[in-house]
Amino acid sequence: MEEVCVRCNKKVTVHTIQKFETSDVLGDELIGTTNQVLICDECGNEIAYEPYDRQTLQKVYDIYKLLHGLPVTTTMQEVKELKSKNKLTKVYER
Repeated sequence: MEEVCVRCNKKVTVHTIQKFETSDVLGDELIGTTNQVLICDECGNEIAYEPYDRQTLQKVYDIYKLLHGLPVTTTMQEVKELKSKNKLTKVYER
């Protein structure tokens, strides 16, 4: 697979690794997940890859909703509106 590496400033061969990352969700809390990440074979730089980024976001949002007792079908926009409407720092208290 080839993608453009911004550090090498050219199209390069890349490989995928699994990496543990933490994501800040709506300023509430950090959620850790293991995600797929593209790595440049020439310099080792991480390369943004939209399909992997979408998977990561979906995984993090689903975990957030489960932690707060929300149906997985709830959109993040609905979560934001709930928080705003109720002036909550967290959607639901445990």
